[in-house]
Amino acid sequence: MKIRPLPSSLSDLPVFRYTCVTKDASVPSSSSSSSSSSCQRNTTHKAVTRVKGKEEYTRHTWQNMIDLAKWEGVARPPGYPSGLRFPEDVLKAVLYSRKRQRNGSRAKKKTPKRSACDGASSPATDGVSHPPEPQPIAREWARCASCKGVAKTTAQLCACTLPPWAGVATAAWRDAHIALRWVSGAVGVGAYALQPLRRGCVLGEYVGELVSGCSVDVDTSYLLSVADDAGAEEVCIDSLRVGEWTRFVNHSCRASTYFENRRVGDEARVVLVTEREVRSGEEVTVDYGKAYWETMNRKGVWCVCGEEGCRFSERIGRRRVERTERTERRRETR
Repeated sequence: MKIRPLPSSLSDLPVFRYTCVTKDASVPSSSSSSSSSSCQRNTTHKAVTRVKGKEEYTRHTWQNMIDLAKWEGVARPPGYPSGLRFPEDVLKAVLYSRKRQRNGSRAKKKTPKRSACDGASSPATDGVSHPPEPQPIAREWARCASCKGVAKTTAQLCACTLPPWAGVATAAWRDAHIALRWVSGAVGVGAYALQPLRRGCVLGEYVGELVSGCSVDVDTSYLLSVADDAGAEEVCIDSLRVGEWTRFVNHSCRASTYFENRRVGDEARVVLVTEREVRSGEEVTVDYGKAYWETMNRKGVWCVCGEEGCRFSERIGRRRVERTERTERRRETR
């Protein structure tokens, strides 16, 4: 999936729309209707997000985008594969294994031997360009999701570009299976299943703008890191302004889906997979994880999923923040 440049104006990209159930003011509250639904009506709204204090329409894209201007001044990471462009190929770079060997040193490149003949030049200095030596692929990314082929080195990477879940990456599938609806002021818009969704199905990809690491000054609610096998977060997918409908999936401590890394050809993808069967009319949810909620709890934001045994509610979250603060104070006094 080719990474597109982020347009200077996002107006060419379609806007997400969601429905909201509101009370019909034309129906008197004392009206003796047989159903409460007669006092309600559905209204359609354009989805907006707040960017640097201003509201912008949330735009839809099926593929990742990159704004090269935001990468100016970002140093090429140490160990970044020499045969790849930076930053255009960052989602390919995470496939390469960066783990150190057991002796603590990185794998050494083999140096071509000189010819035994006098005057013969080494292949490395004969003025002819040679293809880069194959580099190991991280075990997590070894199997291609499309052809199921296993690659242990970059020389074994397949040429697949079409993922097996291509059928869900269409507006027709989304309109038939997913509806965006207003949930509440606490969580905003959510994604609801219009049909039963089987366990183990890919519902779509998590795409957006590729940004450098996760330390950028944006809303952390829409950042998803893609780290290499050494744990380095060199790139994050930010769907604050642009993304797929998966950006609207809210958190739940009893989530129905999870994010999973999968390789297609020579590129890393992040997909949303159902962890259990999702009933028709049920909200599609995902677990944002402990690291996310630790950051949000320090900002005074708490989980409101309402599930029994919620792990990040205000009561539990405050305890966690206080415990962290006590630990930090003890470290400072040492």
